[in-house]
Amino acid sequence: MCFLGGGIDILKIDTQSWDLNVLRGGQKILQSIKVVCLECILDDTYGEPVSLHEIDSFMHGKGFRLWDISHIYKDLKNLRALWLDLVYVNKSIC
Repeated sequence: MCFLGGGIDILKIDTQSWDLNVLRGGQKILQSIKVVCLECILDDTYGEPVSLHEIDSFMHGKGFRLWDISHIYKDLKNLRALWLDLVYVNKSIC
């Protein structure tokens, strides 16, 4: 996290498929955050995965838009995507 100008510029969440729960718990401060980076895990390595749609719907509802999928991690044996690194930007700054 970087604290500049009274708010949080960048929030990085990496909580092994608990990212949406973390966001829900901190939703009161989301309006003061400019950029949120998080993982969307697509397989069941850490239990039942949260869907990309659930994450995107939540973030959109809180005033963020998907800016980038900065990395896609794949299982090289079957070429299946295992998780995505997502970057969301607060609509108030873009």
